[in-house]
Amino acid sequence: MKRSAPLSARSIAMFGLLTAIALVLGYIESFIPITQGIPGVKLGLSNTVLLYALYVSGSAAGAWLLMVLKVVLSGLLYAGVQAMIYSFAGGILSLLVMMLIKRVPGVSIVGVSICGAVAHNVGQIVAASLVVTLPALVLLRYFGILLVCALVTGLLTGIVAKSVFKALAAGGVLKSDPTVSPAKKKKEAQKSASGQADAAEEKAPQSARPADLPKKESDPS
Repeated sequence: MKRSAPLSARSIAMFGLLTAIALVLGYIESFIPITQGIPGVKLGLSNTVLLYALYVSGSAAGAWLLMVLKVVLSGLLYAGVQAMIYSFAGGILSLLVMMLIKRVPGVSIVGVSICGAVAHNVGQIVAASLVVTLPALVLLRYFGILLVCALVTGLLTGIVAKSVFKALAAGGVLKSDPTVSPAKKKKEAQKSASGQADAAEEKAPQSARPADLPKKESDPS
């Protein structure tokens, strides 16, 4: 049986850094009062770390492990066991949906983020229906509120993640913007090559252009 290659020191350090960033962002957003009296509503800033794992590292196993560590550690450190249960249910469904939607052509990272936020709240509602005994009508009303909040927070998280990836690519941290589709990258590369060719032609000396050379007059004799 072939063994998998061990993780490099760089990969381990990056994975630890992403886990720490997710925990810090989750802790910060717990102090941001988005809606008063509605539990379960958060900005979802830590979701940008999962988006980074999906789009940049490209490791599905790494994204799953990152989600599990974030939920478990945040539950043990500051969120609590009950919040851990809800976050775990929402995290599983959210990451699964984002991995599937990411494969759909034409869906941007903003769309993936919105779908992930909605799926996260659906998972929380399912967990709440199993843990707490509430009337179906109450759950439906609560789900409607969470759905609207998920659309807003998912949109904001997607825009933030897209801006961060673009800045990292412009700064040379990333080789290219992972949110740009391969077809668009190819089109931009062809456009850039065409522009460079036109610029080189304009800078070429006049002597190198046969069409611009004066015509030789014929001998009248």
